[in-house]
Amino acid sequence: MSSSTSLFVSWLPPVSGNGAIIKYNLYTRQVNGREELNNQKHTLLPHQSYYESSGLLPHMEYQFWVSASTRVGEGKSS
Repeated sequence: MSSSTSLFVSWLPPVSGNGAIIKYNLYTRQVNGREELNNQKHTLLPHQSYYESSGLLPHMEYQFWVSASTRVGEGKSS
């Protein structure tokens, strides 16, 4: 459940791809003005289409993007 300190990020599988998805990579960035405070990469299961991010701070900017990976490699991010 989303709250003032958490949120759900969700996505759809790519329209076209290079084979079966073996994992998703979810990237997060915490930004305060022009200063980048934190970068993280989360590796998720291929059937997962959402992620709950919790422990978020009020008045802080968060950026999220996701990419799918196959045996060929990592695709373009969202």
